Amino acid sequence: MEVELDAFSGRPNPRWKVPPQRAAEYLKKIDSLPVASDAPHIPDLGFRGFILKSGERSMRVFRERIIVEGGGSQRIYRDTGGIQAELMAEARKRGFESVVAGN
Repeated sequence: MEVELDAFSGRPNPRWKVPPQRAAEYLKKIDSLPVASDAPHIPDLGFRGFILKSGERSMRVFRERIIVEGGGSQRIYRDTGGIQAELMAEARKRGFESVVAGN
């Protein structure tokens, strides 16, 4: 699984790999989350969350929602499992405090 910190315009976004065991934990959590009926507005500029890519699945984690796309469908979940908080903590550890601050 690859994580992309979606925050920059005009330059590449930071990316990092997630170890297979951790990726499996994320996918298991996501599959058990409650469905949401609303998707957050994704701004054109600034912090736009995290994008997780695993095989054919792409998952955007933003504003306590997880938007899963793959197989021609889209599903939206409420992030009651704390995935966004975990990704924010990892981004801070990787030196992106100023990018995720206030989000």
